[in-house]
Amino acid sequence: MLYTSGAGPPEAVLALVARARGMRSPVLAIVDDADRASADTRAALRALGPAIADAPVLVLAAGQGAAGPARLEPSEAVVLEPLDADSVRAITRFYASDGDAAVIPVDTLLAATHGIPRRVHEARDREQEGSTESGLPPGPRAGIVAS
Repeated sequence: MLYTSGAGPPEAVLALVARARGMRSPVLAIVDDADRASADTRAALRALGPAIADAPVLVLAAGQGAAGPARLEPSEAVVLEPLDADSVRAITRFYASDGDAAVIPVDTLLAATHGIPRRVHEARDREQEGSTESGLPPGPRAGIVAS
């Protein structure tokens, strides 16, 4: 697997493109935050498609909203809807342990994160660290457990 952020320096994406072009075995190449990529980075990613047409490479460019990744002119695109309460609950259960005492209502976490998976994980991490910037209401900081 190859990974880079489109929001990072263009050189990182160009390095991913160069490595993907040379792949002979199956590989997944992930470009996260593709919606935040510069014009040069987007051009390099668009050029990657024809360059790897015969290579066993799957490029996954992820971003927020449909417009940003669409500028890459992908051959296929899937727009994912925000997570629902059951999915947010599943994430909180993943992190829960027997020592977690505080219960953060899933609806509160869903409202604070808008159902965006990365935000759910980040809020949970900030909550676990005791940060006041978790996006969750003030209260005990022992951790998030499913409610």
